[in-house]
Amino acid sequence: MFALEELPRIPDFTERAICELFELYASIESVQLPPQSSDATNSSSATAPGNIFSAERGPRYLGPRALVRFFTELGVDMRSLAALAFAWLGRWQYPCHCREEGFARGVRYALWALDRRQHNEPRRWEQVQATCSTLLETSIWPRESTALFERLRSAFPDAVLSYTQRSAEAALDFYLFAFDLNRQSPYRRSLSLTDARYLWKQFLSESCYLATPASPGTPAGVANQPWRYLEHFDAYLESRCGMAGTIISRDTWYWVLMFARETQVAGSSFFANYNQGDAWPVLLDGFVEYLRENKLLSS
Repeated sequence: MFALEELPRIPDFTERAICELFELYASIESVQLPPQSSDATNSSSATAPGNIFSAERGPRYLGPRALVRFFTELGVDMRSLAALAFAWLGRWQYPCHCREEGFARGVRYALWALDRRQHNEPRRWEQVQATCSTLLETSIWPRESTALFERLRSAFPDAVLSYTQRSAEAALDFYLFAFDLNRQSPYRRSLSLTDARYLWKQFLSESCYLATPASPGTPAGVANQPWRYLEHFDAYLESRCGMAGTIISRDTWYWVLMFARETQVAGSSFFANYNQGDAWPVLLDGFVEYLRENKLLSS
């Protein structure tokens, strides 16, 4: 399982500023939810928000109204990959509900990313930790919540998304987290086609999520380009939107990214040996038929 790098300890006064920032948004809306399980985002037994049968009440969370205000004031769309990356860094358990520790964790990662940018990244974490005492007086480590918020707002999307783009493994973990957080309920391991389509348009338009561990490079013609079949895939999905009961399983979600990675490099030559008897999901079998029927494989 992918694990984010451990971060060095940050100054105590910045920790206090993070707590103050959380309290500021908690004053807008905070809720108490059941304690998190050890693997909440991947567990079908996780308790849903507002479950009246749960006797235990866990730590405080920022609720939807507070999070909408937080991201709006940052200038970030709450449904964007940047907001999702903040949730990934904080390992949110529930959509639109951010635990206090998850909030602090996400902010810490953002601050260390900004530190890397300020000191001509990349710097080794050992170097950062060794020089931490000299960094306490720099603007990277705010002492007050207002200064902290302005620091985050200066480059929030780049800071949080940088962690998702550091390796193919990180990108895959982020991609799978998007499914787990956005599935229809904690008791169902599926996404609606509408939600999946919205997320696919974001993920598959970014070349950094299309690189593979074995061959991180891509041909010059498609480097830094969206998935070459994204427009056709979205049109194919739109044609299926009216089909009752069309849902996306986690397995299908995973294989769509693998399919996109393969075809981004191989192009139309990939389809010469495509076999519906292989392990590809039915959704992708249908997409290949759609491409062939509409004579789109040469594009």
